[in-house]
Amino acid sequence: MTFESSSGGLQESAVSGQGSGHSCLQSAGTASGESADTLTPGGASEAQVRHYISVLRRRWLSIVLSMLVTIGAAIGVTAALTPYYEARIRLFVVVPEGSVNVGNAYQGGLLSQQRVASYAELVSSSTVTKRVIDRLDLTHTPVELQEHIVASALPYTMLINITVTDQSADTARRVADEVAAVFSEHVHALEAPTAGGKSLIRVRTPDPAHVSPAPVWPKPARSIAVAAALGLLLGLGIALLREALETSISDAEQLSNSASAPTLGVLPEDRQTQDLILINEDDPYSPRAEAFRQLRTHLQFVDIDSPARSLLMTSPREDEGKSTTACNLAISLAQSGVRVCLVEADLRRPRASHYLGLEGGQGLTSVLVGQATLDDVTRSWQDGLMDVLTAGPIPPNPAELLGSSAMRHVLSQLEARYDLVLFDSAPVLSLADSVVLGALTSGVILLGRSERTRREDVKRASAQMRSVGAKVYGTVLVGVRKKHVRGYGYGYGYDPKVYSPTKSHNDLVRNR
Repeated sequence: MTFESSSGGLQESAVSGQGSGHSCLQSAGTASGESADTLTPGGASEAQVRHYISVLRRRWLSIVLSMLVTIGAAIGVTAALTPYYEARIRLFVVVPEGSVNVGNAYQGGLLSQQRVASYAELVSSSTVTKRVIDRLDLTHTPVELQEHIVASALPYTMLINITVTDQSADTARRVADEVAAVFSEHVHALEAPTAGGKSLIRVRTPDPAHVSPAPVWPKPARSIAVAAALGLLLGLGIALLREALETSISDAEQLSNSASAPTLGVLPEDRQTQDLILINEDDPYSPRAEAFRQLRTHLQFVDIDSPARSLLMTSPREDEGKSTTACNLAISLAQSGVRVCLVEADLRRPRASHYLGLEGGQGLTSVLVGQATLDDVTRSWQDGLMDVLTAGPIPPNPAELLGSSAMRHVLSQLEARYDLVLFDSAPVLSLADSVVLGALTSGVILLGRSERTRREDVKRASAQMRSVGAKVYGTVLVGVRKKHVRGYGYGYGYDPKVYSPTKSHNDLVRNR
């Protein structure tokens, strides 16, 4: 890739990689990264929906585990419970067959409809249950047997449904049949006229009791379904609670939302190359090297109407990777042909010069106090790959120097000489240095380290930068575990394939 500076900023002539760049910079057209959230039909904003989806994506394992635990518990409890079978029988209340008089038939029908509801209450009476126990020689007490009998009258009919449950299917059937027979006798005795004669009400059993082939309780399928639903709700509750209690940044979306700025890059943490600070020492096709090339590509979409001439690289607090990221981004830009100058503007704990293998001495502070010129202290690195302006002697008043008119003059000179000036500065929340310098540069890139940087710190750092008019161009998440990098589009590698000239054409075709 080659960059041209004729337009006064970063303009990439080769457009390879633009497709992936747009995916991370959908909102990068505005410098502040602020966007109006539209409402979904349910009334929730798109930001809220994205937040919940992000929570599900990060906490899916705990949700699944919660569901598995509740389902396992439901299966265990269901297996330990004693199954119950159910027998059903239906009774029909009728007028006896010898009543030929129309008036008597009409009177019997009215009595049947009026009393059928009351009969349902008598089915499980102690009188009925005692007779059933005696005839079947059961070990139950009348009260215990009553708990296993349920009777209900169907409205506007003369039908009574009786349900009997028991641990034994055969016992449930026998009890249901006997209850029907005893109850029929009991009603006949109750409805017999005191002056003698036949009762106007009879109870008949159309069919014998029917027993369910499978236990009616417990029901494993229903128990598992309910347990799965409860487990899902429990898992969602745990996930949202952990999300509320966890204050650190865990993915790029959280960092972007906290800073109200788009994601410019996600830098993986590779344990195999953790001792290699600079990407020029690493495999050029490693995930880390590719991540910096992606970051470099994404910068071309930042504030297209007013291309950046100077960028400030900073983080909310110390030890979050800003210096190594600034060094490697400068190297990546220089490798693509950009005339870049890396300025070590952390005047309290300068580290960039150490990473680049440059010795201390005169530097930025020397120029600001008038003891040297830019030509005297600007150093060429790696045979002219890029220029570096080290911090110089540590002053007692860094914030005052960085906000001085001399600093503005130095920045103006640097922007005139280079396509891009990249500043490595102090943390935002610890000191005022970065805030002062952020107001002078074209824009700010805010870094956060995965699992370490707090969301509240990112919000405060972003707010402080914007309070002085600085443009927060975007965010970079540092130290993402390798297994999580694929989700951001940086897990795909394409190593060059080298074919040996000694291999035949057939060998190459066969090995494809």
